[in-house]
Amino acid sequence: STARVCRISGNTAQNAGGGLMQTGAFLTGSVLFDNRAGQSGGGLECSAGTIALCTIAFNSSSNTGGGLVCNAGSSVENSLIHFNTSAVCPNVACDSSVAFSHVGSTPLLPGTGNLTNAPNFADAGARVLRLGRESAGVDAGVNSNLLNTDMDAQPRLADGNRDGVATVDMGAYESRIYHYVRSNAVSAVYPYLEAGTAATNIQTAVNDILTEDDIIVVNDGIYPEYVYLTKPITVLSAHGPEKTVIEGSHARRGAYLTHGDAVLEGFTIQNGYADAGAGVLISGGGTVRRCILKSN
Repeated sequence: STARVCRISGNTAQNAGGGLMQTGAFLTGSVLFDNRAGQSGGGLECSAGTIALCTIAFNSSSNTGGGLVCNAGSSVENSLIHFNTSAVCPNVACDSSVAFSHVGSTPLLPGTGNLTNAPNFADAGARVLRLGRESAGVDAGVNSNLLNTDMDAQPRLADGNRDGVATVDMGAYESRIYHYVRSNAVSAVYPYLEAGTAATNIQTAVNDILTEDDIIVVNDGIYPEYVYLTKPITVLSAHGPEKTVIEGSHARRGAYLTHGDAVLEGFTIQNGYADAGAGVLISGGGTVRRCILKSN
């Protein structure tokens, strides 16, 4: 069995496997955060299974393996496991193979290509677990067990460090140029490449970004604005439509797309008002996916 491209968070297990317990299964391309187990495997516990291209962070357990317990016969590859907590082995308690993975453990776990330094998440506090621009996990994996796309539905293989060789990144996200939006950002500074300099509203970032095919990541919150996408740009929420809302306030349309390569993904679009297309109007092309449209 296979679990592919999943976001697993906020779960609690009385004993083991806070987010997931797997036996003989393949978990790939997924993010596990803020899960808890009473004994072991705060993020997950794995027996005779495979974990690949996963980000496992900010999970906890009382005893061992706050991030991951990896029992005999399992393997971990191209994954990023950091900032988990437990009394013993806070990130990984492992009797199996770990290779080409970024693990916050000292000493460094034995295995080919492993790293231990900080991953440089884009916005760890807000659980935006994409790799920052200077992360050592960029282009540091091995090109095996790959998916076609990452958690953002973007191509999985890219030359993130610009060395002329496309090598997969560690974790669930492939590095690319991200521009950030946070409603409570302290200081908005173009081109909005860090959480601390994020734009404070979506449309400002859309208007200012001039490079085609860039991605704007919008943090959790309610955004009372009208979003219009007239160029090939992707605007996606950090944590899905349950956490990120485009609010029309019964006074304006929610979103308007006019370009064939424009993408709006992962929002609740509500209370829009217009003569036609009150929630979303698509004219000439564009893609809206994983969105909830309601009360328009």
